[in-house]
Amino acid sequence: MESSVVVGVIGLASALLGAGVAFAGIVYQQRHQERIAREAQRQALATAAVERVLGELSAIQRIVRRSRRDLTAEEGEERRLRLHDHVASILLEAQRIPDHRVRDRVRENASFVLLSPPEDTRTPDERRLDGMWVCGDSIGCLGAYLREEPLPSRLSPVQELIDRWPTFRGGTDWFMEA
Repeated sequence: MESSVVVGVIGLASALLGAGVAFAGIVYQQRHQERIAREAQRQALATAAVERVLGELSAIQRIVRRSRRDLTAEEGEERRLRLHDHVASILLEAQRIPDHRVRDRVRENASFVLLSPPEDTRTPDERRLDGMWVCGDSIGCLGAYLREEPLPSRLSPVQELIDRWPTFRGGTDWFMEA
């Protein structure tokens, strides 16, 4: 074989190899950019959900700040329904939070906002205060998530509430029945 043919074959092989590597690089870069775009979109949806949950928690705090003593029976029922609506929104929006520890804690805290089992001996004012505590715990948890900080420890009044009624922990079946 002549050296010019060998050089030509080597040149052709090099050109094909170069084209293949360039093509693979382009495909890899496109897939990488698609992954980055999907992750950015997922994070944007999660951040928007966290913002909506924070709004719901703020609305719950406004409701529970007001004493039930001044309310008529009709206003009390409307208050209860509004609280249930806000909790339902929290349970739904929390599904978009990718961090399972944050998601579970917010959902669990939401269940304790409406907590009122038959054996509950707390006064209405104690229930209101407990509602404020669990909302505050969720707000602190979501704020840490947004700042990319570690989750704060549970507030002690919230931990005491959870320890008092552990059967309400982790599940939302109670909400469907309420």
